[in-house]
Amino acid sequence: MRTLILSLALWPFGLAAQDDYAQPPQRMWAVQDVSGTYGSIIQDEAFYSLGEWRAMLPGSRLLQGDVPPMNAWSYGYGAYAYPLFTVSAGLNLDGQRRPLSRYDRQLRVSLSYAPENEMNSSWERRRTGVFDTLVGQHTGQVFVIDTTWYERYSAFFYYSRLEVDASMLWRRRTATRWGWYTGAGISLGMIIGEDCYVDYRTGVRSSGYSFNPPLVDQVRARDSEMLRAPNGFSGAMRAVIGAEFRLGASHRFWSRLHLHYELQPILQYTQFAGTNLRSDMAWRSQLGIRALLR
Repeated sequence: MRTLILSLALWPFGLAAQDDYAQPPQRMWAVQDVSGTYGSIIQDEAFYSLGEWRAMLPGSRLLQGDVPPMNAWSYGYGAYAYPLFTVSAGLNLDGQRRPLSRYDRQLRVSLSYAPENEMNSSWERRRTGVFDTLVGQHTGQVFVIDTTWYERYSAFFYYSRLEVDASMLWRRRTATRWGWYTGAGISLGMIIGEDCYVDYRTGVRSSGYSFNPPLVDQVRARDSEMLRAPNGFSGAMRAVIGAEFRLGASHRFWSRLHLHYELQPILQYTQFAGTNLRSDMAWRSQLGIRALLR
C-alpha cells in the first residue's frame, strides 16, 4: 500500500520528465524552419558625377558629347522604395535545447531579390531673356513674358539586386503566441544591369510670372539612345529586429505557422563598373510567414 501511494505521488513528475525527453534530439545545422517574405527597401542612392556616368556607360554617344557642367539646374537623385522578395531557411545551432536558456540561437540563410531599382541624373544649361510684354486693357498692368532656351541631358539607369544573406538570430522563448527576435547579418551579391536610357533635348519655354502653365513649351531638337546597363557588386551589413505571432495555440498544423514582421537598418554597399565602392544607409521592411519543420 505504501509503495502504491508513493508511486501515485511521483507519477506527475515522472510523466513530465518523460514528456521532456520524448522530443527527439535535434541535430546541429538541421533545418528548423523555412519562410517567405515580401516587403520593400528604402534607400538614398549615392550621387554619381558625369565622369562616373561616362565610365559606367562608355558606349554612350550622347554622354561623350558637350554635356553641360554641373550648375544650379543640374541634379542627381535616387531616394526610392523598391519591392523586395526573400526566401529563407533557419538552421539549428544548439543541438538539443538548452533548458536554462531564454533564447534559441539560429543561423538564417536567405536569398533576396530586389527588382525595379532606378538611378538617374540630369545636366542642363539655360539662357533667359525678355520675349515680350503684355498690357492689361482695363488695368494697365504690365506683364513681362520671359523666354528660356534650354539644353538638357538625362540618364536613367535600371537594375536589380540579387543577394545571399547569413544572419545570426536570437529568438526569445515565450509561453504566449507572441514572440520577438533580434540579430545581425551580412550579405553579398550582385547588381544585375537591365536597361539604361540617355535622352538629349533642346527647347524654348516662354512664360510670365502670372501664367501657369507656360504660354510656350516647345522642344526644338531631341535625341536618345538605349544601352545595356553593366553589372556590379552589392553587399550589406544589417541589424535585425522582428516580432512574430503563432497562428495556432495547440492545433498540430496552425501552431507551426508564424506571421512575422521584420525591420532591418542596413549599411548598403554598391559598386558599378568603372566606379568606386559606395555606401549608403537603407531600411528593409518585410512581412512574411515562417513554417516550423521540427
